Formats: sequence, C-alpha cells, structure tokens
Amino acid sequence: MIELGTNDVFQCVATNDIINNLMQIVDTLRNHNNKIKIFLAQIPPLGQQWALKKLCGDSITYDARIKTLNKAIFTLSQKMNSKQSLVIAVDQYTGVNPATDMYDDIHPNTKGEEEMAKRWFEKIKNFIPALPNFAP
Repeated sequence: MIELGTNDVFQCVATNDIINNLMQIVDTLRNHNNKIKIFLAQIPPLGQQWALKKLCGDSITYDARIKTLNKAIFTLSQKMNSKQSLVIAVDQYTGVNPATDMYDDIHPNTKGEEEMAKRWFEKIKNFIPALPNFAP
C-alpha cells in the first residue's frame, strides 16, 4: 500500500516526476518479489485553505494538480498492472470532504482515517487469505 504525492504537490514537483518516482518504487518492489501486489492511492483533496491556491508560479490550483496526479496514478496502475504482479489504484479522493474528514485541510481526522481505511480494505480484502474460524 503506497500513498504519496501530497507533499510533492505542495512542493510543486511535476506530475511526470512523481509518476517516475512511483514507477521506480514499483520496479524496486518487484525486483524483490516479482509476484507482489501493489495498491497505489489516488491522493485525497485539500480543504478550502489550500485547494484553490496557486503557489507554483503559474495559474494551476493545488486541486487541479491533485486531479492531474490522480489521473496519472490511475493510468500508471493500468500500465504497470500484470497477471503476475498486480498494481491497483485506490481512490482516496472521490467523496472525501476535507471540511468533515480532515483536521487541518490536509491530514485526515478520525472520521477521515476510517473512511480511508474502508477504501483500502475494499481493494485489498479479496487478496487476504481467509483465516480459520477460531472459537473461544
């Protein structure tokens, strides 16, 4: 499970550079285990304090940068996915409300953490081996 990119967006790192870094991470993981399953998060939105800011010396808002990155993460997951080593995108953006799911317009609060955990679990649950039913 990999979720990265929010800090890169704040530091005005180009989407292509972020995606290249993710590709390197996937390649490194596969070099250690060619059957690894990798789950890549599409990052959550930012709250009102940040979403519409244009602090990278151009006219692109942080929210637009996140949407562009999230599309690229999804495309990367499709491109790098294989039968032997899955790469699956996990949508942590759609339906997330920074006003209720974050404590500082960037980081999730308890409600946001629970929502993110549900999204991770929905994607990984089919890959977790069933545990025997233990009776007390």
